[in-house]
Amino acid sequence: MKRSSIVLLAFILFIMLLCTGAQAASYTMSLGKNVEIYSGPGFAYGFVKTVGEDGVYTIVKEAYCTDGYLWGKLKSGVGWVRLSDSSSGVPYTTPLGAEEKIYSGPGFAYGYVKTVGEDGVYTIVKETYCSDGYLWGKLKSGVGWVRLSGSTSSVPYTTPLGAEEKIYSGPGFAYGFVQKVGVDGVYTIVEEAPCVDGYLWGKLKSGVGWVRLGSLMP
Repeated sequence: MKRSSIVLLAFILFIMLLCTGAQAASYTMSLGKNVEIYSGPGFAYGFVKTVGEDGVYTIVKEAYCTDGYLWGKLKSGVGWVRLSDSSSGVPYTTPLGAEEKIYSGPGFAYGYVKTVGEDGVYTIVKETYCSDGYLWGKLKSGVGWVRLSGSTSSVPYTTPLGAEEKIYSGPGFAYGFVQKVGVDGVYTIVEEAPCVDGYLWGKLKSGVGWVRLGSLMP
């Protein structure tokens, strides 16, 4: 075997070790035409092309990569797409009632799509705060967004936070950095405050400081 072939094979094996946690999956989700497709579950794999056309596509396998993202393999076999954001402790699951309303975007101003339809546990792949004061979550299916929390006055409540999330002494980047959260988990927010930096901030029940919860704009 040529030396170049051996090097290429070793590189591919190394990349495969980086991305672990594959699991069986089969569901549909909406993808935009500009979503990038890679030959494997991670940015380290080669870029193939963009999806090319807005539509609903079938995911047949999932894998978490060390880059912190959840990736999905397209049924067509052309490659993998990134399914989730690596920030805000997503993806995660949350219970939703059958009558929970789904909207096309993160806010009541977006069009109503339908109700969830069945009581169950659903996966949230992205979060954002809307200027209406609510936390919204994007469903993994791609069908739309659901309201996750009450208005900004509805505290205390719990929220998932990643280990690398930064804690500040007050509600804003202008306050001093204290430490990182340290451990992935669900934490209790006892107070909220919007900041002129454009973000909504939450005070941790432990009293150690404040974390950024999300953008105040959709």
